Amino acid sequence: EFFRKRRESAEYNKRKKLLPMTNLISYESLEAYEFMKDSYAGIDTKGKTLYLPNGYDNNIIDKIKVKTLEEKENIILTVGRLGTEAKNTELLLETLKEIDLKDWKVYLVGSIDKSFISYKEKFFKENPSLINKIIFTGEIKEREELYKYYNRAKVFVLPSKWESFGIVMVEAMAFGNYVITSNTCAAKDITNNNEVGKIVEINSKKELEEEIAKVISGKVNLKEKYEKILNYVSNFKYSNLIEKLGE
Repeated sequence: EFFRKRRESAEYNKRKKLLPMTNLISYESLEAYEFMKDSYAGIDTKGKTLYLPNGYDNNIIDKIKVKTLEEKENIILTVGRLGTEAKNTELLLETLKEIDLKDWKVYLVGSIDKSFISYKEKFFKENPSLINKIIFTGEIKEREELYKYYNRAKVFVLPSKWESFGIVMVEAMAFGNYVITSNTCAAKDITNNNEVGKIVEINSKKELEEEIAKVISGKVNLKEKYEKILNYVSNFKYSNLIEKLGE
């Protein structure tokens, strides 16, 4: 339906031809699976569809001692291609400047889009008190080094305008991070319908501000969430997903 609306007829027809040749079709989100498990592009797909969420590679993470909540720091973390339209970094910064961060710090990990550099410089020029509170680390390619940030943080925020799945969120959850995310694809699956995280509306500065403020003020019981997150995130452990795919 998407391709037909976009008049991408060549792509639509290509998929129609590919479907009968396909043995197995997997969907990353439960919502997509429920919507399309029996047919796609008007073609019957009963019996060859599977709900298979994306996941985190646990080869390295399983070897890391995850810090207890008490050992963690008051850090809010985000990871991604900062400054790109999809990641909505501007919204995050505009939200943070309205909040009293108290003893919390915010780390933004990832490459910075060239178009965002001037905005970033202007932001800190206008908000000099936040220079030591909001920290851009740059891109971290070494996984073990990146995971140190996940392990230090208590909260992970991703206010994207769109996401295919958001693997960084389940990576963060593997370290017990409480996730605040916009209502993108698989957000319900990742947060277990707001049970182990919180979904806010896309582009809603008000909702994002409210949820971050709740964390800082202690209105969110991070200790209670921490245990639930670590139990729930096994659903996204890649070794478990591979077993399901193998079956």
